[in-house]
Amino acid sequence: MTEKSFVNWLAERNLEEEFDEALKCYRIQAYKAAYLFSYVTFLKNIANQMIKYKGVPTACIAQTKGNVTGATKVWNRIVNDVNNPVTWEESVRNEITRKDNNIFNVPDDIRNELDQHRNKRNVCAHGKSRPIDESSVEDLWNFITYAMNYLVIDGTVEQWKNDMEDMFHYSLSDVKDKFENKMYVYATFVEDDKKDIFNWMLDQSMNAEFNTGNYVAEITCYFFERVLERTDALERKFVDGDHKKQSFLSIITDVYKLTEIPTKYVYAGRPNQVASELSAWKHGKKNIQRFFKYIFIKSKANEYWDILSQYCREETCEFDRDILNNLALCISEKLDELKVLYVYSMYASNKEYLTGTIDYNKVYRYIGDIKLILMIFCNEVSVADDVFGKLNEFVLRCLIEYKTGNGNFNNYKVWLDDIKCIKESFSELEVNDIVFTVSDSEFDFTDIIRCLEDENEIGKCNQFYSIIRDDSYYRFGISDGTIRMKTLADEDCCNSMVEYISGIMNDIDPGFDVSINNEIVYTKDAQQENVSA
Repeated sequence: MTEKSFVNWLAERNLEEEFDEALKCYRIQAYKAAYLFSYVTFLKNIANQMIKYKGVPTACIAQTKGNVTGATKVWNRIVNDVNNPVTWEESVRNEITRKDNNIFNVPDDIRNELDQHRNKRNVCAHGKSRPIDESSVEDLWNFITYAMNYLVIDGTVEQWKNDMEDMFHYSLSDVKDKFENKMYVYATFVEDDKKDIFNWMLDQSMNAEFNTGNYVAEITCYFFERVLERTDALERKFVDGDHKKQSFLSIITDVYKLTEIPTKYVYAGRPNQVASELSAWKHGKKNIQRFFKYIFIKSKANEYWDILSQYCREETCEFDRDILNNLALCISEKLDELKVLYVYSMYASNKEYLTGTIDYNKVYRYIGDIKLILMIFCNEVSVADDVFGKLNEFVLRCLIEYKTGNGNFNNYKVWLDDIKCIKESFSELEVNDIVFTVSDSEFDFTDIIRCLEDENEIGKCNQFYSIIRDDSYYRFGISDGTIRMKTLADEDCCNSMVEYISGIMNDIDPGFDVSINNEIVYTKDAQQENVSA
């Protein structure tokens, strides 16, 4: 190995200072001194590793057949010998060349070759006539760069992964010393091995399951915080070009910041999948707002809304004002899409009818969109003038549905309870809960619908009602049935509606009955009060 190659290898491992004397001797052609310094420095590096090691190597535990107390005594005896200024060199060499229960798991060629280099070291130390030249030193350097990959306590890549998997069953605070040992070992690995481990840890973290009695998320997150702390860290290039992995690291760590919008991941035409993955990465919740703010692209506002909407379906969340301002850019289009909750047509006609509230059967399908709209409203985010009325109207429908006891709206309680003031364009509003009771098992609820569609009889009252039936079919399958109709119609219109329908239905079903429950759900003056009439 040439001097240049060896110096580069030392620089990668921050070992230049330790081998400084050896390099100085080499450069002035004092090859015996260079050889001696290189050999001793090499063993001293291994000795320091052994002294700093916390815990007990698995080889010692195996040697005592699982007796931890006995293994600890064995290890303490080894460390004491390594600490002894007289015996340290021979003690380190003995541990490296040991065949059984070797703490380094080294192959035979390293054991054999170390003995050869020891003989040359003695030649250098005792001034024997055997020549030591440039090639001898470079041969030793070549051995050192090869052997150091193995001379790490419990230090193979597979051993590292196995030990880490064992630690996943404990909290970080319980295995902190062991974790620090693994980080020391990790620092000794070559780039390819580091990349292997980094990607393995990334896979473990991205697929971590919660509430399963393990601490994968906690330990892997701490690992990434450590190795990515420096902006020039080698590990950062391991995820170059992979927008999904970059997104993940930016969410679960404080130290990894995105340098470009990960469009290949977030805007690849699959908002549901992206949102589900973001929701699954629960160990990154503290940085999810930062991520959502960073990825916004005005031209992708609709896709942006869909991702956050789907995320809201699965998570309890409250977005900050910057994110809500971004969402408000496409709220008009989303409000138009949500008309399916309160607009319908009957009998294959092109005529559209409006209900006073919303179709509770469809609420869950649009739960994420509704959450976003309520957040925008409650935070008084600015919207265009032509959107203002649509937004107020939709929120009012949600509020009425909530006040009249629709359990689906418990999902929005945090916002609906927090509505301090409906915009002043709203005056006093009443909900009339009209209950039609029928006894005919073959009663067809569409008879009532037909009555309500007769504008000549009940004017525009049909624009305000919402039918709630007992099942998903048009006919009742029980002896008695109840149809509730909620309406925002005024008292006169409501009474004329009931009178008209009752007159028709009594001819169809003698057991037909109707009752009206009136409730004031909101007044401009009383604001949030809910006063029963």
